[in-house]
Amino acid sequence: MATEVGEALELAAIGAEPWELALRLLNAEFPNAYFALVNQDFLHGRVNHAVSWNIDPSLIASYSEYYAFINPYQQRWTALKSGEILSSETMFPVKNIRSTEFYNDWLLRAEKCTAGIGLKLDASPTDTIYLPMQAPESHIAHYAEASTEILTRLRGPLERAIRISRTLQRTGGDVAARAALVGHGEGPALVVDHSMRIIEANTEAAGLLRQDALAGSRHGRLRFRDKALSERVAHRVRVLTSSPLSEACRIGWDDGSSKWLLSLIRLPADPVQRLLAPRPQILLRLTNLSAPPPSSDLAEFARLFRLTPAETRLAAALGGGLSLTDAATGLGITFETARQRLKQVFQKTGTAKQSELCVLLVRFHSG
Repeated sequence: MATEVGEALELAAIGAEPWELALRLLNAEFPNAYFALVNQDFLHGRVNHAVSWNIDPSLIASYSEYYAFINPYQQRWTALKSGEILSSETMFPVKNIRSTEFYNDWLLRAEKCTAGIGLKLDASPTDTIYLPMQAPESHIAHYAEASTEILTRLRGPLERAIRISRTLQRTGGDVAARAALVGHGEGPALVVDHSMRIIEANTEAAGLLRQDALAGSRHGRLRFRDKALSERVAHRVRVLTSSPLSEACRIGWDDGSSKWLLSLIRLPADPVQRLLAPRPQILLRLTNLSAPPPSSDLAEFARLFRLTPAETRLAAALGGGLSLTDAATGLGITFETARQRLKQVFQKTGTAKQSELCVLLVRFHSG
């Protein structure tokens, strides 16, 4: 049994099987119980990962969202050493918690499986993995010896599954970072983690960091020469990596000689359900809004379509891939001014949309 479950855990770690397979195999041996595999971050008070078998999915969801944090056994889980097994009836019998909200509003609803035995493993300071079996108090004494033996034998396979998950997570993150830079196109771009550690940088960004003029690297972490900007960017990176509701933001600033736009985009998460908490990565793209486009081409373009210098600068910014909002920011004008100016550009060039204007500029430059 332990061998089969161990194989299922390792297959799940590489994404070949769902984590629930291992729990289903355990449940076949202990049919009146339910099993779960939980990764809890006790340091920050959150559940990173939770799957279960033989329990209503809505109950495990409510556990992750609320009941995990009022679980009377949480203190005992944190005190337990990695690799040890917790038995509720040996360490802290269920009769001691029958007046609690956790017992009455959650344990009793979970098939009245109020007693438990579980294995704990510390994968990192923010990844505590535990594999509990919950069963009715009337069954726990009968299950105790066999379940303890199986959980003890699963310690090694679960540790290997953790190592596999960590390796694949790191490898997958590096691949995702490189892919993001390949698809970025021109301009400085780099990928950082939640602590501003630089994971990958394209050629332009690497050159910028070497010059240490606008930004540099200290102990492998990105920093800007402007301290206030560094703190602002670091804060936005932390927000993007910690909140699933935040996906992107922009920061504009003037370094005294040029106006810059920094776009921050959270990269997609690994689609494989890893055991460890995801490590979000942020793509940073720098655009010099003050950099002049090819002057001769634009001068001829402006002469041909009778554009004013202000209209020419706006057309160039839009042709460079900026949105109208970002172009207005870079040019130091209001959005309404940019919108009215764009109407004049459309009228003079015979276009009706920004995409049509960009196509015209591309055809002009490549002609």
